[in-house]
Amino acid sequence: MDALNPAILASLSSSLFLALIYAYFYSEDRELYMRTWMVSWVIYSLRLFFQLVAELTGSSILLTLADQLAAWISGVVLFLGTLEFLRKRVSRWVWPAAIGISAWIVLSISLELPFEVQTVPSFFISGGIYIWLGILLLRSPAISSPGKSLAGWAFILWGVHKLNYPWLRQVDWFAPWGFLLATLLAFTVAVGVILAYNQRIRAELRESEERIRTLFEKAPLSYQSLDGNGASWR
Repeated sequence: MDALNPAILASLSSSLFLALIYAYFYSEDRELYMRTWMVSWVIYSLRLFFQLVAELTGSSILLTLADQLAAWISGVVLFLGTLEFLRKRVSRWVWPAAIGISAWIVLSISLELPFEVQTVPSFFISGGIYIWLGILLLRSPAISSPGKSLAGWAFILWGVHKLNYPWLRQVDWFAPWGFLLATLLAFTVAVGVILAYNQRIRAELRESEERIRTLFEKAPLSYQSLDGNGASWR
């Protein structure tokens, strides 16, 4: 497992970098979904930190619990941020599902159930959610930049990759590659979303400029509706 530690460290560095990027965008524009995405990357970084500590010092129930909860919660927060960005309402089932899976993680790890039993519910649901988010992005009519396709397909592939985690995480030769692949897909999602965000901001600025220009162009016509003395509006 010697190759696993550099892979986790590389993933941790990338996720912290993404958290800083989103923090910068939030400080500039104060968009709530930017803050939500930033929080998601911070939690994901914590998950990788717990993984690294477990590899260096030895695994424990507490570290495993922190790792799995952080993995699940970061996915939920990323899901909420993406829905905010797409301006879609959060379904009522999200919160019961989030709480239910969190409870299962705590229970299954506390009872020291097999790794597959601990991880299948959270990673299957999060994988399905990521695939769904990718489809939503690809179908979104409000986004037309290349970032939409980049983020959409990366979300789908990341979701598919999450589905194999309960089995392939414990395969020694594959685990480092699995972390690096997840890092690549996460980074691609983040870059694609930033490109889509920039396209939306530019489009909104153009619409705002058009509205202002239209108001100025119509202003002289309004003055023509004054009476001959210019005293009142018709």
